[in-house]
Amino acid sequence: MERTETSSHENYVFLKSFFSNIALQLDVSSSTIRIGVVTYDTDAYTTIALDTYMTPTDISYQILKLPEGTGKRNMIDKALVHTKNNFFTAVNGDRASAANYYVFAIDGVRSGASIQAEYIMKGWPSTVFAIDTMYLMTDFVYTITSCSRITSWEFSHWKSGYIDFMVWRPSGSNYKLVAYNTIYVSGKNTTTYTVVEYERIAVLQGDLIGW
Repeated sequence: MERTETSSHENYVFLKSFFSNIALQLDVSSSTIRIGVVTYDTDAYTTIALDTYMTPTDISYQILKLPEGTGKRNMIDKALVHTKNNFFTAVNGDRASAANYYVFAIDGVRSGASIQAEYIMKGWPSTVFAIDTMYLMTDFVYTITSCSRITSWEFSHWKSGYIDFMVWRPSGSNYKLVAYNTIYVSGKNTTTYTVVEYERIAVLQGDLIGW
């Protein structure tokens, strides 16, 4: 997880909340799924070992507590090298019989990261997931003002692909993912997407939207 000083606080909170929510929904234990964390800026660091927290609640909470960094550069390729060579090891809680999954957020295309990901995927059983840029609209103009349901999304896009429109709920200094709608778009256009009734997200005053 990136923790450079150039990462705005709200984006870092968003990332921590996102990964924390994923961890909370997984079957984490010593004999099933193990989750650890590598943080990076100019360098990469093993912040949470794979065998440190063995319940979904514990690892989810620790992800939310991750400190911000002070580095000035975003060295994803260095983080991937560190993870491959130093993180997935027996001393760090890795099991030879378990598949390894790398999950990280990335803003745009970074050639160094792509090259390292190719190296990693050549060694079974390793899988790399790169999550593209995410946005959370925290300005009061975009804050939901009443209890309701989202019936449609209207937006402009510049290329084809899937996009997740999300609703986040403030929880203290963090955010909790409420639900999301996945939409496929084609080419450059402005789209108004009507949400089918059973997928309409119930929102409360103060909720935020993101994608």
